[in-house]
Amino acid sequence: MNAIDILKKDHKEVESLFSEFMSADKDDFSGRADLFQQIDRALIIHTDAEEQIFYPAAKKFSPDIVKRALSEHHEIKELLVDLIDLEVDDPGFDNRMKTLIQRVQTHVQEEEGRGRGHGDRRPKSAHPRTR
Repeated sequence: MNAIDILKKDHKEVESLFSEFMSADKDDFSGRADLFQQIDRALIIHTDAEEQIFYPAAKKFSPDIVKRALSEHHEIKELLVDLIDLEVDDPGFDNRMKTLIQRVQTHVQEEEGRGRGHGDRRPKSAHPRTR
């Protein structure tokens, strides 16, 4: 398994955690809090890996895409901070969680939906196979 496969696996794991959280019993405060902690940890580890490994390499080929991705990461991290400051039974928690889920899903779709994925954000002309 290469690094791109690992990041795609991370995407699937976070999506699974989101599904578990949204289907969890609203009265299971402990379970929902535990799931949120897992989501928070997974997103921080994943965004740090992208920012430290992939984005520096991709920046020379696609600086605008990297700039947008970093902005999305910043927004995601701000939402996580907002959620950390709330209890899972706070009336605003679920709305913020839904916003986080939407932002993460959009970010993942942008990364994977181009058909080139994480490591292949270069223009087609820059791909070794097409030269």
